Amino acid sequence: MRGIVNFEYFHGIPTWTSAIERRALFELAVAVPEGGLIVEIGALYGGSTSLLALANKDARVVTIDRFFRSPLSDRPPATAAALRAEMERIGAENVEVIEGDSRVIGPTWTKPIDLLFVDGGHWYDEVWADLKNFGKHARVIAVHDYGDKEHASVELAVDAFLKRHRSWSNGAGAGTLVILERAA
Repeated sequence: MRGIVNFEYFHGIPTWTSAIERRALFELAVAVPEGGLIVEIGALYGGSTSLLALANKDARVVTIDRFFRSPLSDRPPATAAALRAEMERIGAENVEVIEGDSRVIGPTWTKPIDLLFVDGGHWYDEVWADLKNFGKHARVIAVHDYGDKEHASVELAVDAFLKRHRSWSNGAGAGTLVILERAA
């Protein structure tokens, strides 16, 4: 994880996405059709969850997190209950919070995904599993921390995924957010 001082707030909720990354996520979420599905791997406190949910209230947002760490000592622990409370506070009624390991949930996932946002575990095997298990159901994938030297394994996993899955291409990006699109 980036240094604790390197975060911002969105609706009063901490996020490690920069303004340019949030703008790109916003645009991706807005493009999801009415009744569509956004899946976020890694919610932590819910900064990006809130952005995705409020950007498109006509889409459903499912966020999956283990809630096993809380890097900010001045905030209550990151928990599923705390995330649900934050979403209620900001009026994001289209969010479903699933507490669990995406590597366990992913192999049984069957629903089509309009936008997959991967920002959970940053180890190679975690990123690879999220891309492999959820990516086959996704129309667009956004992965955070691609190119971040502190999280080099994210870039390695994304590049390996692209090499193995030629139906995907590395599209535009913003900051350390890489956007993968299915090849035409």
